[in-house]
Amino acid sequence: MQRLVKNISYACAIVLLAGNVSPLSAKEKDVSNLSLTARAGLEYDDNITVEQSDQISEQSDAAVIFEVEGAYKFKERLPFSPEISYAFYQSLYDDYTQYNMQSHSLALSGDKD
Repeated sequence: MQRLVKNISYACAIVLLAGNVSPLSAKEKDVSNLSLTARAGLEYDDNITVEQSDQISEQSDAAVIFEVEGAYKFKERLPFSPEISYAFYQSLYDDYTQYNMQSHSLALSGDKD
């Protein structure tokens, strides 16, 4: 239970920090091609399952979830608009820590103008 309280504290801190971060004004720096999203929350799972590794526990537990996503769209004058993005996901279970999961995703995409 102490671990869950600690993880909830981390989640609250991330949400508070994300809510207080404001982008620089357009005069200081143009950040319209940059996006950043941060989320944190609580989850109760009555049958912990990690689909990516085919693990099914048949146990219940509470977890704190963290997600961060960012993307940058290049503004060069090209026949397409390239974008690079990154996503982070972390689950931290209270009792069954062996089911904690962390994932990182990096992508490069583009749209034709």
